[in-house]
Amino acid sequence: MFKPLKGQVSIEFLASFFLYILAVMAVFQVVSGGIPDFSDSMDQKKLHYEAKYVSDQILKQPGFHTEGQGGTNWEKNTSTRNSLNSLGLASEYMKIEPEKLEQIETVSQSKVNYSQFTETVGVDNQYLFNFTWTPVVNTQKSFYKDDLPSGFDKPGHSLYDRAMGNVHYGNVKLNGETRHFLVTEHRTGYNTTYVSGDRDFENSDPKGLDADVNFGGRDFTITGFQNIRYDRGGLVVLESHIKEFGSSLDRSAGVVKFNRYPSYDAENSDLMPMRVEVYVS
Repeated sequence: MFKPLKGQVSIEFLASFFLYILAVMAVFQVVSGGIPDFSDSMDQKKLHYEAKYVSDQILKQPGFHTEGQGGTNWEKNTSTRNSLNSLGLASEYMKIEPEKLEQIETVSQSKVNYSQFTETVGVDNQYLFNFTWTPVVNTQKSFYKDDLPSGFDKPGHSLYDRAMGNVHYGNVKLNGETRHFLVTEHRTGYNTTYVSGDRDFENSDPKGLDADVNFGGRDFTITGFQNIRYDRGGLVVLESHIKEFGSSLDRSAGVVKFNRYPSYDAENSDLMPMRVEVYVS
């Protein structure tokens, strides 16, 4: 990735930064309705503060091992994992490194397991983390449905012909594969997309909420279309569950739950948000 000289901020850097912030806001809008209000009880407030501290350590720090001269690459091998001194999953601030995330497993002899987590972090309460990759496709550009940009082939499905006039489009790269999206509006708003790997949409079937799009062998579910304010049709929200790590919590007891939104630094992929659901009881 291009890095600007010290004291300079390039237009590309600013554009990437604001697109990432927009992506996080879009994901939050889709899932925020499911986040419960916190209880006013002191016990739940204490749980929340502890969980905030623990999740900060995991999402903002790289972790450290004491093997040899020590280092932050604790995920490297069995020796470094066994000499774990602090657990962190970040390659940079709030940027999850896939190799580190891969090396934690609730029950495992070869990876960092939940017992090692509680011992290393030093917590008495029970934790559960859900890691879900939540890419956002920027589809803010638009055209009239019968006047496609150069290089695009019109979808042959009859539903496309019945769509409203303004069609949004964009693309995203995940797991080494780029997919192009056309987003169409019907009576209830922008709610349908056509997906292609090469801009030829002639044989593309319409996809709505809960439909899957495959990138490099991994399925991503369409969980939202932007239909708020002035950016209608400007974003498509995807998600793919990566991992669950932690204890089986007693949901009948007091459980505090909240979401964190680091980025996920997946190989050969655009930098996109990850939703980390944090549960503690």
